[in-house]
Amino acid sequence: MRTSKRRNRKINKPPGVLIHGGEVIQENSHLDVIEYSQFKYSKCHTIPEHISRLRNQYWINLEGLGSIEEVNQLANIAKAHKLQIEDILNFDHRPKVESINGTLLLIFKRFDLNEQLALNTEQISLLLRENKLVSFQERSGNSFDHIRKTLDDPTSYLRGQNITYLFYRMIDSIADSYFEITDELEDRITDLENWVIGDDPRVDLAQILQIKKTTYVMRKHIRSMCEVIMDLRQTEHFNMDQMDVFFTDVNDHLSHILEQCDHIMEATARVISIYHSNSGNRLNEIMKRLTLVSTIFIPLSFLAGLYGMNFSHMPELNAPYGYPILLGVMALIAVLIYRFMKRSRWF
Repeated sequence: MRTSKRRNRKINKPPGVLIHGGEVIQENSHLDVIEYSQFKYSKCHTIPEHISRLRNQYWINLEGLGSIEEVNQLANIAKAHKLQIEDILNFDHRPKVESINGTLLLIFKRFDLNEQLALNTEQISLLLRENKLVSFQERSGNSFDHIRKTLDDPTSYLRGQNITYLFYRMIDSIADSYFEITDELEDRITDLENWVIGDDPRVDLAQILQIKKTTYVMRKHIRSMCEVIMDLRQTEHFNMDQMDVFFTDVNDHLSHILEQCDHIMEATARVISIYHSNSGNRLNEIMKRLTLVSTIFIPLSFLAGLYGMNFSHMPELNAPYGYPILLGVMALIAVLIYRFMKRSRWF
């Protein structure tokens, strides 16, 4: 998860100036260049010469965005606009899609759930132009390993499709990964709800609030992603009309995840309400016991105080059995008060 370090901000700088808009979480970079078609597949770690003039399909993936020059070089392969490159380097960008001069940019987030149920966030940017797809990831990982394995299989459906289908598969892959997070959050909040109903001491309010915060971030991002997918479906270029049925499926998945987020938020509200109710009930029980003790000892304290006064003429002090009689009276009063409160069902 990103630290609380102050972000770099473009203040009083013209649009298109390339600086990191956020914390760089991986300085070193790793480059994969995959060329593929129905009958060909090759993978290397350098950009082929004159790639801009080659008509083969290329997927170029960069992991680690510490070098602005490298990001700029790869973005120029897709003929990206300076404003698009600026957005790629802004790691706190909200999900967006835009097309400038024949180059499509899509920005969205990938999430991982850590042990504290907080989100580790990675921004992924995709540049699509003609037969080339350039992807940018903030850190190395296995986000798209299954897609690489599929491309390596000559019998796979993906190998016979155009680059726009690969673009869709990457989006769909990240969208499906959101299910893992919402399913985990749903299981956690269900356990917490069962525990809090049973007044189990394992219930942790901090964990409940963390689930609520994480779900809020997820829901906010998913809503933005739904808007992005709607905009993609309305894009007239890049063969998007042929991809409408696939993006409709992605949108259905996102809607399902959004419903899960809403259910989790409702569950957290219930759990918090029950938690505070249980806390209030426990406090009431404590106050009942304290009231019981106080009620019993108030008359006893009165008697003890009465006979503790230093008056010269107190006839009771001369009685040979005065002390045990007083103790007996105090014990009788305590028993009578206790039985009265028990019979009245005050506890």
